Amino acid sequence: MKRVCILGVNGNARDVLEALRRARNADPSTPEARGFLDDAIPQGNIVDGLPVLGPIAAAKDFADDCFVNAIGSPTSYPAKPGIVARTGAPADAFLTILDPRATISASARFGRGTVVLANGAVGAAARLGSHIMALQNCVISHDSVIEDFAVLATGALLSGGVRIGRNAYLGSGCRVREGVRIGEGALIGIGAVVLKDVPPGEVWVGNPARRLRSV
Repeated sequence: MKRVCILGVNGNARDVLEALRRARNADPSTPEARGFLDDAIPQGNIVDGLPVLGPIAAAKDFADDCFVNAIGSPTSYPAKPGIVARTGAPADAFLTILDPRATISASARFGRGTVVLANGAVGAAARLGSHIMALQNCVISHDSVIEDFAVLATGALLSGGVRIGRNAYLGSGCRVREGVRIGEGALIGIGAVVLKDVPPGEVWVGNPARRLRSV
């Protein structure tokens, strides 16, 4: 039977596990979790009732399963594409998880391996690519576009028509004005209020948000 291997053993991974369990309770056809893959935690450790199965490279030993990546902190997010690639798994092996406690527009669209956690909201015609994490209480308003591998930390709020570049990171509680573009790989600080476009690969902080440095 196909099960789910979660990449990472961290707070995000445990939240993803809870979302997966709620999704399975709502729809029994959702596969159940097998365990975690992590390079830093020894194999055999038990986390929230599930084993650490080995390092990321051990994904090849679970080729019949599906996967979801939960790694994506302010320090680790640049590595997300490489982490997914190291599994060697095809794109269709990654599971999209929409927590039943999130509010999702029927016209929103999601790529493979994307996660929206509890109390999130995704508005009409929003488009989320693959391997995106939107943590608890995020708001993604109508017509926004989020490219692959981006991370929205807890409580991030996007107004309508925002575009988030590939592998960007938006810190907890940040706010992004309607129509603004956040460049590829950029990092937006906690609580920042972004009123204008952010170039790729830059760190912006404050209210109103201003450039701090390069990533």
